[in-house]
Amino acid sequence: MLINKDKGRPAWSPSELSDVDSNWARTTFFDPRKSDYVKNAPRLSPSGRTDADMDIGFWALPRERSVRANVVGEAKDSGANALNLEQLVAKFEKRKDGKKGVRAKIEEIVSRCCEVQEGGWLKWKA
Repeated sequence: MLINKDKGRPAWSPSELSDVDSNWARTTFFDPRKSDYVKNAPRLSPSGRTDADMDIGFWALPRERSVRANVVGEAKDSGANALNLEQLVAKFEKRKDGKKGVRAKIEEIVSRCCEVQEGGWLKWKA
């Protein structure tokens, strides 16, 4: 046999979650000065910047404020023309490089926050 699968219950130590010392868990798994788990964890950027300094928006789905900025024309690349839903979705899909869920997120925000004008143009609700 290549793999030996035990059929019994694992022998956890401690056996109950309530018996785990929270200071031990914090130090072992989360303290960057003492935890090998944190010290050896991969970093998003080798630049030495902290998480607070990094813009992780590239990996996230669009935020409501970003969608609003594009609909009302306040975004740097929004242009002077109104957008319809398909144009708005295409803009964010291109910006997010094919990230899954972008269309659903845009449609959800538009359904709550926009009115569709004659011709399909979006108008942000005041």
